[in-house]
Amino acid sequence: MKPIVRLAIVLLLAPELLNAGPIYGVIFFNGSALRGASISIECPAVKPFTGSTLDDGPYRVPVQPQGRCKFNVMSPSFKGTASADVISVADAAPYNFAVVQSANGYELRKQ
Repeated sequence: MKPIVRLAIVLLLAPELLNAGPIYGVIFFNGSALRGASISIECPAVKPFTGSTLDDGPYRVPVQPQGRCKFNVMSPSFKGTASADVISVADAAPYNFAVVQSANGYELRKQ
């Protein structure tokens, strides 16, 4: 295959390979919705994507790269940051979480 044709194919497919859909869901704490929590999604080689939960707990954060990312939640309802690994994919990725206390503070558990 000629180098120019290969380059054209890569350039046409690259946006589809790299772009991801939003990560969305609901976050709970102590059996009820976690209101007004700050969200940060950290993916390799890009600055964090941020958002927050609404009053009834849902969130939706647009994320660009596909792959493994770190999902962080901070709220006045608990001390520190609760985190979990998530996978960003080409389509929207649903993640519902519960913030639970652990031996090392708080963590996110997938529901």
